[in-house]
Amino acid sequence: MRYVVVDTWNGQGYSSENGVDLRFFWTKAEAESVAKHDASMYENLQRYVDDKAISFGYDIDDDNGSYQVLELKDDTYAIMIRANVNEVDLLSEVEYNSKIQEFESEDIDTSPNGDVYIGGVDDYDYQFRLLHNTFI
Repeated sequence: MRYVVVDTWNGQGYSSENGVDLRFFWTKAEAESVAKHDASMYENLQRYVDDKAISFGYDIDDDNGSYQVLELKDDTYAIMIRANVNEVDLLSEVEYNSKIQEFESEDIDTSPNGDVYIGGVDDYDYQFRLLHNTFI
């Protein structure tokens, strides 16, 4: 199994900064150690665990971010980040295409590599990072 550490941020400039520093690890322990180390530079470090991720959240003034450890599945195609709430989901290609299709009437900003940003939909801003872009 492989693990990914996803960086999220919901402060100044968050719309373009989520998931720009994705890192991959073979072990959960190594990924968790790096995520904790990176988040420990910031104030009010909190560790959260749920059925999706191990998260290390932090605050900077009125803004906050996180480093999240998620287990990659064999069919993981994209990473979806709800930027303004620091939430992360891993999507298969079918799930990704379905999600993008939901937003077809929205203003979609697609980068040259295919990553997608969609702002202001149902109180969320979405950042999609395509996994294959991280291995190029």
